[in-house]
Amino acid sequence: MTTRTLIALLAATTLLVGCNKEDTAPEDSSTTTDMTDTIKDTVNEAGQAVKEAAEEVKDAAEEAVEEAKDDLKARTEEFKAKAVAVAEDRLTQLKAKLDGLQTQLGSLPIPIKQVAKPLLDTANERASAIGPMIDTLKAASSETWESADSKLTAALDDLDEAVAAANAKFGG
Repeated sequence: MTTRTLIALLAATTLLVGCNKEDTAPEDSSTTTDMTDTIKDTVNEAGQAVKEAAEEVKDAAEEAVEEAKDDLKARTEEFKAKAVAVAEDRLTQLKAKLDGLQTQLGSLPIPIKQVAKPLLDTANERASAIGPMIDTLKAASSETWESADSKLTAALDDLDEAVAAANAKFGG
């Protein structure tokens, strides 16, 4: 039932109920009862139509909310996947630099090797600790995402500094 029809029914009902008995011809009780029953039926139908319309609006709103949640979840997962990929790529690049420095370590003079090896060992330890941080980031919920991302970014920055420090001792 459309809104216009509903308004028309309610207006007709109001007019019928608002009629003054003095302005009408005398009626017998069966006609009054029939009229009262008709009015009650009309009001009940109008009320049912309002209930049905409200239920449809409620259902549509719930569906819209679910669609918005699904969309947000998909966008969050996409963002999360990109952030994890960037972190993994950065870690891969830093590990490659560490592997190159490890290869050079054997050809260094002993005094430089004694200084460079502990730096390289520290950098390798930091690199090993980042793998579990990436796993934590992959599994992070929206509530824990920011904290996990901050810790991972800080760890990658520390590793970058450690690689740079080791590289400086290698003469690079």
